Amino acid sequence: MQNSIQAIDGNAGTIQLETKLEDKSVLMMVSDTGPGILEEDIPKIFRADFTKGKKHGTGFGLAFCKQAIEAHGGKIQVKSKIGTGTTFTIVLPIKNIAADQKQIDQERVHASHAENNVENRI
Repeated sequence: MQNSIQAIDGNAGTIQLETKLEDKSVLMMVSDTGPGILEEDIPKIFRADFTKGKKHGTGFGLAFCKQAIEAHGGKIQVKSKIGTGTTFTIVLPIKNIAADQKQIDQERVHASHAENNVENRI
């Protein structure tokens, strides 16, 4: 969102946030009507050392976002057209929380049995 706000930079522009469910994922799209991103810059924007023409910011934002999204099994995509704007799409898998909790509980039971076996041997 912050990048979109900076992209329109006080000019009359729009920022749109859209969410939807698709397959077993949630999609979040952030679109702006800013100046767009040059095609040759798109592969660079997720690097921590890349920033371009910003009055504020360090360039770490998108790099951190990408890392956090991928750590959760997701992905981030960008589409941009000069003079039209940019859309970032975040795709995150929907996890089965009940199944995850059951696995955690089973691991705890297994760990508890392992501890008891060690104590019985001592």
